[in-house]
Amino acid sequence: MLLSTVVKNAGKLALSLVMGLALVGLLPIPAQAQDPAIDLELSGEGVTSWSIANIKPGDSGTRTVTLHNAGYRDGLVSIWISDIEEVDYGGDGAALDNYLLFSLSCSRLSPDLTLPATIHELPQNVSDSNYVKLTKLYADETLTIVWEWEFAETGEPQNDAQGDSLSFTINYLLEELPPEDDRGGGGGGDGRSSPEPELLQLGVDMWGKVTSGQRTRQGVLMETIEAISPDTALILLLPEGTRVLGNSGNPLDLIEVNPVTLPEPPPDKLVIGTGYDLQPSCTFYPPIKLILHYDSPALGDGIDEEELVIACYDRYQRGWMGMPTLIDAEADAATASLSHSSIFTLLVESPGVVEVPPFSAGIYNLSVNPSQVTMWGLLPFAVRTGQEVTVTADVVNSGYREGSYSVILKLNGHTRATQEVALGPIQSESVVFVLSDIQPGHYTVVLNGLSGEFTSSLWINWWLVGGIVAILAVISSLAAWWLVTRRKSKGV
Repeated sequence: MLLSTVVKNAGKLALSLVMGLALVGLLPIPAQAQDPAIDLELSGEGVTSWSIANIKPGDSGTRTVTLHNAGYRDGLVSIWISDIEEVDYGGDGAALDNYLLFSLSCSRLSPDLTLPATIHELPQNVSDSNYVKLTKLYADETLTIVWEWEFAETGEPQNDAQGDSLSFTINYLLEELPPEDDRGGGGGGDGRSSPEPELLQLGVDMWGKVTSGQRTRQGVLMETIEAISPDTALILLLPEGTRVLGNSGNPLDLIEVNPVTLPEPPPDKLVIGTGYDLQPSCTFYPPIKLILHYDSPALGDGIDEEELVIACYDRYQRGWMGMPTLIDAEADAATASLSHSSIFTLLVESPGVVEVPPFSAGIYNLSVNPSQVTMWGLLPFAVRTGQEVTVTADVVNSGYREGSYSVILKLNGHTRATQEVALGPIQSESVVFVLSDIQPGHYTVVLNGLSGEFTSSLWINWWLVGGIVAILAVISSLAAWWLVTRRKSKGV
């Protein structure tokens, strides 16, 4: 009887300590033991297992989780990922988890890794060396964690990852902290004081006017930076908790914004005010606020103030891209979110009749890989196919109208395959052809006028062929000897 009571109580205490994400329901998870020292209750849209699919580069989202310590002792919360499942629908090896970035924010967050991070860079178990913890969850206290994900738009082709899916579970463990006196006044729970985070500086230099704020060594701002240009026409608002990283993933000490001569805008757009260039190449996670002020009386006749849009120049696709813009007509201000460095300005529809260049697509950067294909076989007439040949190229629309473009692959003058590519204004798309079952010989590949070549050669293992011939000869000799011996035994 005593043993069963001990086992029963131990099971209840374990359930109260370890609470993963609930698979169903968004209501707070009830206590699992009577009068526990710590009791973690979870609620919010991020409690259920996550599933992310059918997204494209540039998509993002947030989910929240509320943690409540219903016990009477303070606790430490550990967070880790489990049950990761990914599906590569295209079979191209470009898994979605290589592009998705995750971050989380909370007032007492203590990560030992750089955020944002991919799903596999986050802790995979409670004892992982790369940990994410909440330093303290007081008794009867409630904290909210905001999870953020983004399919980062890096300027590189990511179409292969579109259509893939990723699912996983986020786990939370609440562990009791010893009383304050037992920890020597610190927060580590092991007799040592928790070290203060090392704080550095991030400066925003607007053509000579520098505004700075403190950041961690991982590049996370510990205070909000509001940088205002000398002419007050431009404001960059970097909220506390924003992570600023360079292209190589390194935290930055300084970003610079300067007026710049703009690339040619689309023919049906007018530039309003000044253009600016933000350097070096970097990302902001979550995105920062960009505010541009304009002079409404100087806009001119026929221009609708509500049609103003903040646009950034896409260096990769060599074109302008409008961003969702909020217009405050009373303050003469336009606001947009900025997730990466760029050239940006205010654009508006031209009030006059403008001839827009039509759809104009072409093909560039043909690549044939590999250029030498090896096929093998036991005999020349028993050939097995070898490697596949991949033919890739970029299709670019340099016009300002959408349309479709047919790409025809010809192999030694004969049409082998066709792809139809739909392109928007100033957009590029990669096409991929895979050639298999290729016989030995020299081949010329032509894609809409661009040409390349490769050679398919046959390799025969003559040593193996010779060995087989020798074995057959031995078998033939033994058969002849056996027949001769048999005849002699019968007196023939």
